Amino acid sequence: LAAGRYPFRSDLERDGGRGLRVPGRSAQFTRNIAFHESGHIITARLLGEPVAGSTVDKVGNHFGCTWASDDHRDGPEDETLQLCSQLAPLMDDDVGDNRAGIAAELLHAQHLVVSLLAGTIAEELFCSEVLSGSEHDLEEATAVAALITRSPRSVAAYLGFAQAEARALLT
Repeated sequence: LAAGRYPFRSDLERDGGRGLRVPGRSAQFTRNIAFHESGHIITARLLGEPVAGSTVDKVGNHFGCTWASDDHRDGPEDETLQLCSQLAPLMDDDVGDNRAGIAAELLHAQHLVVSLLAGTIAEELFCSEVLSGSEHDLEEATAVAALITRSPRSVAAYLGFAQAEARALLT
């Protein structure tokens, strides 16, 4: 492939898909990871959130990684933990409190939940199978949703909404 440009589908077809190979993985496995990470990227960008980079290389315990800033390149959980620590003190336990003062943070949290769930949705839409190993995305999305909602039932409903939103953005 020519240096300085992204590969086109024709490049990958011409080289028999070898451009998708990561040592120790099949091209199909790496392709699924690429679709998964693309789901995160596409939804984040469509929602106006930053994307600093992405890789199909292993990062920590993850098969691939997408990060919002260079500060979070070493692990995607860092960003979620940072957001949770920022939101937690702002969330009053009194139901019905006005949350207008933290609207921007809540919107960012909503976007993060949708983007986290979009990886698996992209696999469901565009791959023949969904890989195991992306449970951390659901765990992180659940942690953020639990800060926004009031009960376990509302967390489940919120995650359902976010999955539908991710699917709509990717189709």
